[in-house]
Amino acid sequence: MSTTAFLAARLDGEIVVLDPGRAALVLLDEWSAKVWEACDGQSVAELRQTVGGSQMRLRRALRRLLTEGLIRQERAGWTRVPARDA
Repeated sequence: MSTTAFLAARLDGEIVVLDPGRAALVLLDEWSAKVWEACDGQSVAELRQTVGGSQMRLRRALRRLLTEGLIRQERAGWTRVPARDA
């Protein structure tokens, strides 16, 4: 995971995230962006109530966000890694 702050920009409901440390771009579709924005310490059950969708879809999104370094698990909840507006 990069120690450099992410840069994020919203484009037509989607979010483009730049990880300067890896020179990588991550495109979050509208639903994944909603999940990412909701990661403020909520548990999976709380996130599911907030964003809806199936548990499988939510877990898939969380796995991808975690792999990309955009979230981390703290205690019983998921937290978004800080990002600056691009």
